Amino acid sequence: PFAEEWSDSFTENQAKSFKRRQTRHQRINDLLGRLKSTKFDSLIISTKYDSGSVVRLLEGFLGPSRVIVVHSPNKESLLTAYEYLRTSPKFINVNISESWLRQYQ
Repeated sequence: PFAEEWSDSFTENQAKSFKRRQTRHQRINDLLGRLKSTKFDSLIISTKYDSGSVVRLLEGFLGPSRVIVVHSPNKESLLTAYEYLRTSPKFINVNISESWLRQYQ
């Protein structure tokens, strides 16, 4: 819940700021509600951080028989995600590939 209380002593700028924060809070709550009520058709993750932990965090939002794509500039991060997906009984046909492209000469 939005914890801030409205005050009649707010200046015009404070009132605008309060309304903005209240609107942003409501928008975030609506998005989280939608996220929790439906399942993803696919999941595309692109992160510089540990992709394995991101996959573990978001796998519950993925519908059955759906696709996960994980991109990371670090090979080690991809390997942790790959190892988790490969050993988990929830996922099948797990593979890792390199998207390195050679510049056209």
